[in-house]
This record gives sequence, structure tokens and C-alpha cells, in this order.
Amino acid sequence: MIGVYNYLGGKNLCNIVANITVRKIEEVFPNAETDISVINVGDFFIVKGSTSSDKVINVAQSVQEILKSHNEDLSNKIKVIDTVIYNKPPKDDVLNISFTYSKNIKKYKKTLNEFSKNKTYLNLYIDECNKVIHYCEELFNEKIDKDSILEHFENFNLIEKKYSNDTFISDRFYGLSKCNEKYYHIILMNITHHLFSLLISDYVNISINSINKIDDLDNLNINLNLNDTKCIVKKEWLESLLLDVFPFSVGSLKEYISVDLKNEFEYLIGSEETPYWENVNLAKEFVLL
Repeated sequence: MIGVYNYLGGKNLCNIVANITVRKIEEVFPNAETDISVINVGDFFIVKGSTSSDKVINVAQSVQEILKSHNEDLSNKIKVIDTVIYNKPPKDDVLNISFTYSKNIKKYKKTLNEFSKNKTYLNLYIDECNKVIHYCEELFNEKIDKDSILEHFENFNLIEKKYSNDTFISDRFYGLSKCNEKYYHIILMNITHHLFSLLISDYVNISINSINKIDDLDNLNINLNLNDTKCIVKKEWLESLLLDVFPFSVGSLKEYISVDLKNEFEYLIGSEETPYWENVNLAKEFVLL
């Protein structure tokens, strides 16, 4: 089951609140180290975590001001509970990152963004195997035309689902400042994009971890795993190739790719701007046997 949310709903809205908060903190305290998460329970968004910044920001005001240009009703409706601890740098933990991604998510996300432009905000849970879509219409929607959804999902059945009691939590990536860990989230997304673009896989479950500190990591002491990943080559061989092709030390990662909080926000709200992790600069290094 694939969860896909419009940019003002579900987990996506949690990610937007997290990104806005991190950006605002860095605006008033450049180079702040921040690690926060956002939990959505009904109309309440709980922002928790810590930052090295000693300048307290008004999270609710920052979020409402930015969202107002996208949906004024939602901006007025949002209630933020700020529990961020200031003047306390986050702990530098060991690396342990994993995520699952389907090639079709980008296509589904683009479809939802098209609906959103017409003020129709959908959240979908898509069961590709059984051809079933569980959909939810946001409270500020007018009645949804089901046929207009099915035009984009041929041979699927629609089932309405209520999400009013669901809890959503932001992805860790969007609550991090420009710290070293963030580069490892980006490289996993970049690896996934390479695999999709080169038609090696259309579904990736990837993870990296190590017992070493992040500053000491390289391709020799990091563990990379492709679990339940559908690919056209042998999994063990592909894991080894990825470790050889992509950079995994902090220094080489910073040379290869950047961190741009504004670009992340543009991606979340459905901008046409290409995210910086969607490049295939290393495609020529893939020699498939």
C-alpha cells in the first residue's frame, strides 16, 4: 500500500511544517544545528526536538504566514504546539537510515498536484496489486468527482476512507538542518533515482547503517542493504556496485551534492523545480553484467 498525499495534507503537511521551522531557525541563527519532528493529531501540530539556536522563533506564526499564500483556510485552521528545546545541539548519533520508494510515487504525486491546483486536495492509499485506491477528501474540499480521479487510475476501484483520527509524523529528512547526517539521506534518494532512471528497478527498499561515527564513514565501513527490492540484476552484486560507485564519506558527499532547504520546500509544494537529489551524474559508472 503506497501512501501519497497532496502538499497540504497527511505526512506532506508535517514535512512542510518541519521544513518551514528549520528554515526559520536558520534565518535568525545561521548554521544552527537542528533536529526536529512534527506530529499531526487532528488540527494540532506538535513540533518537538532541539536546536543549537538560542533565538526562540514563533513557529505557529512562521507556518501560518507561509501557508497563507497556498490556502488561507488551512493557514487559519492550523494550531502549533512548540516543544522545541533551544540552545541544545542535537546528539550526533550513529547512522541508521532506511526508506521504501516506488517509481510510481512521483507520477501519483504529480497527479495530486494537478488536483490541488484546482483546489481539490486528495490523500490516497494505493494498493497496486489489488487495484484499489482508498481516498480521503480534506475538510476544506468541495465534493469530489470520483470519475475525475479514475481518469488517472485506469482499472482501479475507489473506496472512501476517513482520516480524521489518523496520526502523521514528518520524515526525519525534512526536520534536519544542514548537518552531516542529511547528506546520507540525500545519497539514498539519489541512488534510488539512478536505479529508476536506468530501469534497474521500479521499487526500492534501501537502508544504510554503521557502528562508526558519521564523520568516520566511508564505503568500507558502511552497510548498505536492498531489502525486498525488485531489480534486474543480482541483489548482492548491485549492493556492491552501489558502494563502489557512490560517495559515502562526509567530505566526498559534500563535494558531490548540496543541501538546500528552499529547494526541499519547493519540492514539497509541487513546484516544477527539479530536486537536487534527482540527478544521474553517476549513470555512466553503471556497467551492468
